[in-house]
Amino acid sequence: MASQTSGSRSLILRVVVILLTAAVLSEPVIDPILFSILFCISLLAIFGEIRLARERWISAVAIVACSLLVQQIVPTTRILEKNNLFLRLSNGEPIQQGLPNVVYDEMARSFEERYPLAKRCDKTKGGCWATAGVPSQSFAWSADHAFGESTRIVSGIDFHDIGSFRSGVINEVRYNWYGPPFSDIVRESAPFFVAYKFPPTIVGSTLCVRGNSLWREGAAEWQKFASKESYCREVR
Repeated sequence: MASQTSGSRSLILRVVVILLTAAVLSEPVIDPILFSILFCISLLAIFGEIRLARERWISAVAIVACSLLVQQIVPTTRILEKNNLFLRLSNGEPIQQGLPNVVYDEMARSFEERYPLAKRCDKTKGGCWATAGVPSQSFAWSADHAFGESTRIVSGIDFHDIGSFRSGVINEVRYNWYGPPFSDIVRESAPFFVAYKFPPTIVGSTLCVRGNSLWREGAAEWQKFASKESYCREVR
């Protein structure tokens, strides 16, 4: 019995150490460096020895409290980001239901121009993107809000293709297409979209874009901007 109690206490202490570390690093821990720190400390907590020295635990709690206080006082950029692949076979699909009509119609037009039906791969054959079908939900799942809205929290925006964007959805097995001649859409250049909701803290900042973008300020109408060269707009 004593051995079981000691084992349970040890497990609880290890979990507490990991949670305290995560609290200091601030959720969500998506930065590669911060995630590496959390991973290494988690390994130490799991396989190392946890000592019940009162002074050390008091110091640990004090550090966490100071960290949480600083996080509340010092403003941080938290941009809400939603994304998904844009694949279309027919009307009424989940992505269409989750996007404003103006936005969806613009992306659908662009998709049909780039991937016309006459040149589309045969979905009855393996390796074609249409065989696996379209996304089953409007926005890709995100671990940042695992039990809530499909939203990823980022502190900056800097990407030029789906690879540099680091979209997790493209790694799903169903999107492992073969590429030409089996599929007219390849994973490395798969069409995708990103939606941002900017916090008040970055109003006045500048966002530079190349390609097509749709902007909406408050209740105003959607505005489209398109260019093969980079253009910058002020966030309002």
